[in-house]
Amino acid sequence: MLSKLKATLDKRYGPDWPELSVETISLDLGHALTPTMVSQLMVLRTLGQHPEKFLNDASYFLRFVEAANAHAVDPSVAYMPNVLELSWGLTELKNILPEAELSNAIWTVCSYILRDEGFGSAPPPFDGVTGLDNPDETPEQKESRAKAIRIYAIAMEEL
Repeated sequence: MLSKLKATLDKRYGPDWPELSVETISLDLGHALTPTMVSQLMVLRTLGQHPEKFLNDASYFLRFVEAANAHAVDPSVAYMPNVLELSWGLTELKNILPEAELSNAIWTVCSYILRDEGFGSAPPPFDGVTGLDNPDETPEQKESRAKAIRIYAIAMEEL
């Protein structure tokens, strides 16, 4: 969703669209933006101006994941996504910044969430996660979890 929104904004307003105010974009579109849309615009604006924050700072990264999953970002709440939301956020970030490398801090957060949900290995898109070892994870669970991540991505792409 964020990658589609960014592509639309780039096409309509050009690469300098982050310099426009949210109000200007809202007026140009001819309707009021929802809180979720405002959150997404603000995250994309910051990403365009300071991509390194989202690649190195776990707090910014989690805000990106929150916006990518169509949640209104609330800075007063510590958002902790589930694995499906996290995988979609990673996918969207890679769609927007394909050459970007995530920091160890980001992969550590991913590792923590995967481990907390019982993963014994890291399926795509978690290629940077290492050190998972859950001997209780069965091959069926491993395949089922990878399939759930793929299905969630397909569903999110259709939104």
